[in-house]
Amino acid sequence: MDPELMRARLRQFIKTRELTINEWCQRARIEPGALYAFVNGRTNDVGASRLIAMADAESCSLDEMFGRAPMGRDEALLLAAPIIEAQGASVSFLDLARLTGLRTSVLQSIWSTMDDLVTDTYLHAVSRAVPAHFGAARADGALERVHEAGAAAVDWAASRLPLMLAFQAAILRTSPHRRAEYQAMRRHAADLYWTMVLAPARDLIPLDKAQRLDLAQALLDASLDAVRHNIDTPRKILQDYKRRSGILLLRKIVL
Repeated sequence: MDPELMRARLRQFIKTRELTINEWCQRARIEPGALYAFVNGRTNDVGASRLIAMADAESCSLDEMFGRAPMGRDEALLLAAPIIEAQGASVSFLDLARLTGLRTSVLQSIWSTMDDLVTDTYLHAVSRAVPAHFGAARADGALERVHEAGAAAVDWAASRLPLMLAFQAAILRTSPHRRAEYQAMRRHAADLYWTMVLAPARDLIPLDKAQRLDLAQALLDASLDAVRHNIDTPRKILQDYKRRSGILLLRKIVL
């Protein structure tokens, strides 16, 4: 941010909150001379550590102090998601604050619990991955198409086991709103699965809409079950998925 703009907004913050520089700096445990020098234009750098201490003393964020728009959910998720994908349920808000530079209060203003954040991380990751997984199907036959798409999905899930495990626990404890979002995502994924994987196959008998979505959802669930049941033996995941999907598909719709 431009120093002159920072100065103007900091003066406005001081006025709005009816602060005195000496008292504020005393609470922040910093020397008032540095803040006076910045506010009066004698320097353009008050120091990041001083700014953080000042914000902490007022129980606000740097964004609030300088009148910037608060960090949105998408921006915060972009910073937090890679850490949760790698470490899963072992991560806390304090860990995320330390690793991302975000304030704990900012994270908790967006997600009231870590379960909500884990669920959002999972939903965001799956929504981005699904089209690529389903687009991997190139064969003519239904079973082959299912295996091609499933292999991509299973490999993706197996590489994110900490997130998968954390999500399995989080979805049971998270808010009703996020559970509803999860169910909506499952329905959307099933519809895409039918459209991109099953419908183009040349060896399927006709199915009505309800049957199509039920079968697509069952095949998607089979991939997740394979990952859940073989977490300690990743080499078995794809083999187990092919067995599960083959049983479902061959019994129901392959001529």
